[in-house]
Amino acid sequence: MRIGIVSDIHGNLAALEAALAGLNLSGVDRIICLGDAVDPFPGSKATIELLERLAIPILRGNHEDYVVTAAELTEGTLKESSIEPIHVTPNWEPVRVLARSLSQEFIKRLKNLPLTLSLDEGLLSEVVFCHASPSSNQSGWRYATDERLNCELSAHPACTMVCGHWHMPETRVWQNKQLITCGSVGIPLRGRVESEFLIVERRGSEWHSNHGATIYDNTSTLEDYRNLGWVAAGGPLAWMLYDEVRTAQRRVVPFNQWLKTNGITQPSMSVLKEHGRQFLKEIGTWSEIAPYT
Repeated sequence: MRIGIVSDIHGNLAALEAALAGLNLSGVDRIICLGDAVDPFPGSKATIELLERLAIPILRGNHEDYVVTAAELTEGTLKESSIEPIHVTPNWEPVRVLARSLSQEFIKRLKNLPLTLSLDEGLLSEVVFCHASPSSNQSGWRYATDERLNCELSAHPACTMVCGHWHMPETRVWQNKQLITCGSVGIPLRGRVESEFLIVERRGSEWHSNHGATIYDNTSTLEDYRNLGWVAAGGPLAWMLYDEVRTAQRRVVPFNQWLKTNGITQPSMSVLKEHGRQFLKEIGTWSEIAPYT
């Protein structure tokens, strides 16, 4: 059994189509999406529709939750206890832009997606698929295994766990568990404009991982983001996301770290724009983004 894995598409439909073509050429028996199929790019709705049309199971990543939360906050249906400070900051504007473009029916479909998938098909019961960890689509095992996750992984019956979330492909062993992290289809961050995917395959008594990638043309994704006005409407975080797809290099996390280093907390949109321009000038990419802001 060979299982193809896609994860962290983020509405980059062109990248998904390239990944699916690569997996089909590899002769996989089935394909699973580990979540973050949506947000922030305009192809989010078409991405979900393509996966559903191909009967590819979709898990609920943290970005599906973000979009649902933004929609419910706008509609006034989000419980007050669920509102976090980040939900009302300028940093969340790209999420709000996408959420406003989606119907209530579509939002409900995102909300009802499962967190995990275990396939009860003989040997497949040894594998659990999730977005970040079996109990959370926000935190996982890539950087640290804290006491809570340690207990969770030790008690979990699966010997192989497959996640996405981190945008960095990796396979490692922890105690008696094989922990496999799929790269990102839509926003790879290793400096190469590629669509990353994963194949897990049973050979003998063990599961093996094969991390793959295929070059794709990001032109249509970038054009859609610009032409719909979402780069401008989303503010500096949209600028950073645009540049991540353009260059396949990290921008969002370094920008947030840069803000923290410079003592900038809870900025208004105008202040965030000022510092976003300064940050992009410092790293030499502002001229590529300025016309669309």
